[in-house]
Amino acid sequence: MRLLRIGCGAALTLALVGPALAGLSAPAPARLAFGEGDVLVLTDGAAGWVGATANLPLGPGDWIWVPGPGWAELQLASGHAVRLGGATRLGIRALPAAPDGGVAELVLDRGMAWIAGERASAGATVRIALTPGVVTLAAAARVRLAVADDGTVEVAVVGGEAWIETPAERLPVVAGQTLRLRPGQLASLPAVRATDEVDRWSQRSDPALDRDPSRPYLPPALAPYAAEFSAYGRWFSVPDQGYAWAPTVELGWTPFREGQWRWWHGASVWIPDEPWGWVTAHYGRWLFVSGVGWVWLPPAERIGEQILAWHPGAVAWIGGPDFVAWVPLGPGEPDELDQPEAAASASVTNVFVTEINVTNVFVNARAPHGVVVSPRDSFVAGRRPLGSFSPSRNVFAGGGRRMARLPVSLRPPSLAVDARPGGTLTGSRGAPTWGAPAGGLGGRPPGPMPPPAGSGPPRGVPSLTVIAPAAPGASRPGAAGFRTTGPAGAGGAGTPAPPGSLGARGSGPLLGGRGVTP
Repeated sequence: MRLLRIGCGAALTLALVGPALAGLSAPAPARLAFGEGDVLVLTDGAAGWVGATANLPLGPGDWIWVPGPGWAELQLASGHAVRLGGATRLGIRALPAAPDGGVAELVLDRGMAWIAGERASAGATVRIALTPGVVTLAAAARVRLAVADDGTVEVAVVGGEAWIETPAERLPVVAGQTLRLRPGQLASLPAVRATDEVDRWSQRSDPALDRDPSRPYLPPALAPYAAEFSAYGRWFSVPDQGYAWAPTVELGWTPFREGQWRWWHGASVWIPDEPWGWVTAHYGRWLFVSGVGWVWLPPAERIGEQILAWHPGAVAWIGGPDFVAWVPLGPGEPDELDQPEAAASASVTNVFVTEINVTNVFVNARAPHGVVVSPRDSFVAGRRPLGSFSPSRNVFAGGGRRMARLPVSLRPPSLAVDARPGGTLTGSRGAPTWGAPAGGLGGRPPGPMPPPAGSGPPRGVPSLTVIAPAAPGASRPGAAGFRTTGPAGAGGAGTPAPPGSLGARGSGPLLGGRGVTP
């Protein structure tokens, strides 16, 4: 057996990422897209709450909490945007396996949430468990929910239609109606609800998707993110590959370098710093094109017989005694989604396969700055990679070892996420003033997940009462947190960051090439 060697003589072994969740049938997680103020997450199996940063994945069993003044937005793979105000806690119980259909089940424990479905797939449904019952949204509905500490629920439908299921009845709610559900009282007829500040802000935050110039280049499942591609780069025609997208970045920029790896739900997941990085890190492939630079190739709508799959980070791993490195996978290059042996036990540390020449199998290993490197101790500690380097064609010659997954000794840490450098702000400039339930949350942990849909909410006779818009309020001033970036009017699957947000990290001139318009 021959070993891979770099100039200093360090031995290398080659591994392909093989996370447990990255099967084709696994549901795509929700994305924590934008936020400001103190935003916390509690992942399934974690010991406690940790500070959040943008582009975090959230899946079944995970919670997000905005304990004080602030706001956050989740984007579901179905295209739904879920916006949370201050003093709000939301849990995820289930996500659909396919972005173009199925049911997402959420839990609104306390506070206020706005759910916008204009960009959602026609077959997608969202169900939100509340204390008095369950709210089901039609695909294109726009609904505002508020849950007070005493369990009183306000449901305002701004567009489309929703249904409220209680132990007593199933009630339709149409656009312009606002209802209050309170146990122990008789129901009254709904009436038209006035538009308030939150409604107006959210309506301004959803530019028309049909008019976005990037939409024709993306598969339908990724169309809700079209605005991010239009705002941060340009499309090109690449010979033998079709249309590709080149981000506006500095010279020397490399995919999978600006960000961090984290262990989440049994996988090594890449959390990108780039505000547009969610889609390009988890779908499609990267390729270095001479005269243009790095370009991203959208995925096919289907992979074999399976629907487009979310990937925790498509890279080839290179491990040595004192460093860890990785290479972005190029078009057509194999990864664990194509390898049945990827289902091997997580305790396996070495899986021998035939020898390979890295520069022949992984085209991006030959690209300038194509290999990203991190000291081994820094990688395991969760620190960001130091940089990248450009090996010559023969640096990796000699063959190596593929593994179904990173060995246990090289797993990155779990989601104890550090605040992004330069991305932490105090206050809530540019964001709307959200109403908050009286008394706030008081630091209490979330309650247990509700029973499965159909098992029925707590007993009691709900009431439907005409209400006025909730008065804005705040529960804990001075909360520091994070703010993410987004161009005005371009918020991907949901809302752009408010005016005054930070711009793209490392933005600079586009690397050559000639743009293509639809």
